[in-house]
Amino acid sequence: MHDLMKKVTEHLKNPPLSRLDLDKKIILCPSFGLSRLIIAELEDSINQIIAYCGNEPGKAFGLDVLSLADVLQNYRGAVIVVAIWDKEDRDDLIRQLREFGFPRVTDPFDYTFSKACHGISCKKKELYYLEKAWDFFEDESDREIILNKALCYLGAIKEMSFELPQYFIPFMDIKEDEIFADCGFYNGDTAESYINDAGGKFKKYYAFEPSEKNLAQVKPEIKNDPRIIITKAGVYSYCTTLMFEDENTSASSFKLEGNIELPVLSLDSFFADKEKPTFIKMDIEGSEIDAILGAKNLIHTYKPKLAICVYHKPEDIIEIPRLLRELVPEYKFLLKQHNNINNETVLYCKV
Repeated sequence: MHDLMKKVTEHLKNPPLSRLDLDKKIILCPSFGLSRLIIAELEDSINQIIAYCGNEPGKAFGLDVLSLADVLQNYRGAVIVVAIWDKEDRDDLIRQLREFGFPRVTDPFDYTFSKACHGISCKKKELYYLEKAWDFFEDESDREIILNKALCYLGAIKEMSFELPQYFIPFMDIKEDEIFADCGFYNGDTAESYINDAGGKFKKYYAFEPSEKNLAQVKPEIKNDPRIIITKAGVYSYCTTLMFEDENTSASSFKLEGNIELPVLSLDSFFADKEKPTFIKMDIEGSEIDAILGAKNLIHTYKPKLAICVYHKPEDIIEIPRLLRELVPEYKFLLKQHNNINNETVLYCKV
């Protein structure tokens, strides 16, 4: 057994649900804005989900939305999964449903944990890549994050420990003459943090964001700072246009089935005739590897400091550091967790 899994199995005891419970039908009580994420969490139980429970009966994502009264009357034998990310709201609804007489009320974490305890196939892909990352990273603090991510995937822990601030940590040794490349500018929130944490002292700040909706939220003091150069484009392996999903989300992301076509560029081409960045941050919804490939000459030659999100795809936590090790063998790596629900895992690199 892999060393990571030996540590994981210590936590897989006393499942909240029995093996028989896991064969029952599921009704979700979700936050509908997060339904896709919730369903992804239960991906290997998707065929068991028969309906949603909500305040407004109707249809959502191809399933019936039932009132609580309907569920109480007709589905007492089902497992009710309360899929609400806010812990207080989630625990409160679970308590209320149990008081109504539902014997099998749980949340996505305990449901997934129960499946892991009973040895049912669960999060195999995620655990495979975490095992590879465990072997790659030797520092104990890095491995603690990897272990906690595995436990979080399995529902063995519901909230991960995390640190703030994000990106501008002591390890990165921020200088007053940094030339910053912000890939995934969003609404300028990272720029605000950078100005505050760096005392407003930097040389230039290049911002890349494809979404007009996100750029419209950038504060005037950020837009009007002459040191901040905003480019309305995404970052990719080469210059082209791609389809993006840009509806009902705080983050614009490249999707084959996206609803809007937007320009993307490579950092190698953009900075070909400019002073080179000394610090590159990437939070681009799963396109980080493509963006790194589009900056491989820049990274290999100039060895900038990097802060790269490695949580959007299961493979990112190992494939991104492997790629960067090939480009710059002398990079020193550090993992940090900046959110309590398995998101915002960042790989920091410097020579």
